[in-house]
Amino acid sequence: MVAALIVLLGIGAIIWLLGASNPFTPAGYVGYLTKGAVIGRSRFYGVQRGPTSAGRTWLLEVTTSASRPTPIRRTSRAMKPS
Repeated sequence: MVAALIVLLGIGAIIWLLGASNPFTPAGYVGYLTKGAVIGRSRFYGVQRGPTSAGRTWLLEVTTSASRPTPIRRTSRAMKPS
């Protein structure tokens, strides 16, 4: 009985380690966390500002985006009349 319980706990730990991750967001980035699903759709979980991580969690993924917008340089030249 005890051996079967130990085997079940071991299998459960292996499955959890395969599906769990620790999503990390580097400095200067914003991370959008989504909670995955074995069956069905993923859903929004939260936002984290780097540098940070969400901790080891089941089916959690991060998509990083730069927190500072890239400046657009506009160079306008007046057209010369012909």
